[in-house]
Amino acid sequence: MPKDTKEEINNLERVVELLNKKYGPCAYKGGEMFVDPPRLPSGIFVVDYITGGGFPINQFSVIRGPEHGGKTSLALSAMRMVSRICWRCFRLLEECECSLPSSRMKSVWADVEGTFNRAWAEAIGNNSEDYWVERAENGNMFGEILDYALRADDCGLVVLDSIGALTPGDEMDTSLDGAVVATQARLVSRIARKLRQRLIIEGRRGHPCLVIFINQIRTNIGVMFGNPETSPGGHQIKHESALTLRISKRSTEDRYKDKEHDRYMAQRHFVSLEKYKNLRLMDSGEFIRATENNQTLGLVKGRVVDQAALVKYAFESGIITEVMEKDKRKLKYKGNTYGERGLIFFLRQNEQEYLSLSYEVIAKAKKDILKSH
Repeated sequence: MPKDTKEEINNLERVVELLNKKYGPCAYKGGEMFVDPPRLPSGIFVVDYITGGGFPINQFSVIRGPEHGGKTSLALSAMRMVSRICWRCFRLLEECECSLPSSRMKSVWADVEGTFNRAWAEAIGNNSEDYWVERAENGNMFGEILDYALRADDCGLVVLDSIGALTPGDEMDTSLDGAVVATQARLVSRIARKLRQRLIIEGRRGHPCLVIFINQIRTNIGVMFGNPETSPGGHQIKHESALTLRISKRSTEDRYKDKEHDRYMAQRHFVSLEKYKNLRLMDSGEFIRATENNQTLGLVKGRVVDQAALVKYAFESGIITEVMEKDKRKLKYKGNTYGERGLIFFLRQNEQEYLSLSYEVIAKAKKDILKSH
């Protein structure tokens, strides 16, 4: 601390002033903090409604679940939205009202598992020009890559897929007969601490960014009571995350089954909120993601089917209203009237309207909650 007399630093505000002068902005009054941090939407209404708008900015999030449960697809959905919002007002680019040009960001995907599927990423809506895929020799190198990536002014999101596949450098240099104890947990703890501190540093300098870790599920053998599930990487990652989502598959209706080829053209997913440090609106929900195109069912590969839930919540919040036309119930949205199924189909075919209405519904729900408190 700069030299000063004891009398001058007896006052806390004076101490804060001196600290901010020496270290840069590092102390804030309560009123200067976010009531609720800005979010990166996932582009899936159900997920965004559960989380209160998406993944919190300048914080750490984890997506975990069993194999083939939808973890990577959910992270890819969030990555798609990185290039679709203004990183100054966090609205869709088409709805940005900033006085300055829209702030745009890119993403970095750490492909630890080596299974990144560009075709599936593009089906979900990712443009290959908006993200970088990183592959490294070991887990230590992946940690360094992500730390440096977050320092880039145009990097908004880094995704690590996945924690369970991280292999420490020491383990790579040890024979299969050699004993390695907790090396992965120690590595994950170091990476998590370093990236968490990096997010704080970037937030102090006004750079919005976030980290999403994907994690797998393991089973503790011999557990007779309670939940036998656990996750690789140790306990540190559980404490570091501001948001933890669990996603898994659910049985899908037979109408989505291609009986000729004996396979499903869509998959139902269940998402639950396991940990949250910010405002949330719901604890769990379901959505369907199309895995193939089918015009009859209105399926587009990679797209999500949850428009019925969006219409329901928009109607309950008063954004969509009910009108009677020729003794028939209609729904009114933005001056136009639709039948319920017609409005659902309209939102399914017009992604811009779907995302815009999702934002409006969630913003109104959060405003009502904050007002009541």
